Amino acid sequence: MKNATVLRQLPRGTETILLVEDDDATRMMIGKLLKRLGYRVYEARDSLDALETLAFIDDLHLLLTDVLLPNGANGMSIAELVEAHFPETRILLMSGSVDYILETFTQRLGSRELLKKPMRNMALANHIRMKLDTVSGAAS
Repeated sequence: MKNATVLRQLPRGTETILLVEDDDATRMMIGKLLKRLGYRVYEARDSLDALETLAFIDDLHLLLTDVLLPNGANGMSIAELVEAHFPETRILLMSGSVDYILETFTQRLGSRELLKKPMRNMALANHIRMKLDTVSGAAS
């Protein structure tokens, strides 16, 4: 009962989100949450899976990606590709290794928001809703 009450209090949406996360349990948990909040969610486990998925998404509103990914490009590269081909798409990066990401990707990070994993459902839902509600052309 308490979980249902908390879920009803979280910000909701209907936008399309591509979730890229290599940890199966984390990806399933985040994907399930976002779907329950009304979002249309595509899930990818690595950069190759993400690139295949991007080929058939017509209207992508948000990319939510882990930065450190196996099998090819990292999340930062996926973000740069999405920004080049879907300029209206918002970007949220996440990592459990924020200090490493800040040291390694400082130049490429730019104004992109980096979320620290793990995060609470409320925090994630709020970050996603705020990012989706930003004005087009604002910081991504």
